[in-house]
Amino acid sequence: MLVRGKQPSGSMVHYGGDSGLVDTYRKGTLHFYNNTVIIMNGAYPDWQTTALFELSTNEERLDMQSNVVFAEKAPKAESPVVLLGARDGVVSGVASLSQNWISTGINALDGIPGKPLDIKAKMTGFEASLRGADPGLSDVTKLELWPKSGSALIGKGTKPKTGHEVSMQYLTHQKSEPRPTADPPSIGAFEPR
Repeated sequence: MLVRGKQPSGSMVHYGGDSGLVDTYRKGTLHFYNNTVIIMNGAYPDWQTTALFELSTNEERLDMQSNVVFAEKAPKAESPVVLLGARDGVVSGVASLSQNWISTGINALDGIPGKPLDIKAKMTGFEASLRGADPGLSDVTKLELWPKSGSALIGKGTKPKTGHEVSMQYLTHQKSEPRPTADPPSIGAFEPR
């Protein structure tokens, strides 16, 4: 579970490095499975991008499965919310998405009208994501982020391709509990309660 509060710009998850010494950057795949990401963008100013991920080069990969990415307010062109953001005018990384629910208006790659960017990134699976304004979470304002009855998330996830099944889920505050077994699992960090 990740919650982005009032800070609008920058990436929530940075994978790779930022020193400019590319040979020393983390390489390989960031596995991002069964998370619920909440972006509280209701008061974000225009002309700033909020990115979920920043991958430093195309040698860094993202495997994103069964996640909820929810924006409190539908993003617009001049105040975008994106999955892959830019660093120094370059959008990099290779991302593969599967079985995600993403708020309408969130874009795959960084981009504000009139802002020049070098797009090196490659992404597959974004178009197949479930989209909408409301994923059917219990109560976002109270951060009760499990799917409520009838939610589009229930039974729409997939088991991780790596064989590392998600067996625990978050419990307030900084605790955990066993995640109920479901086949197929629900999208996001929680099964219904």
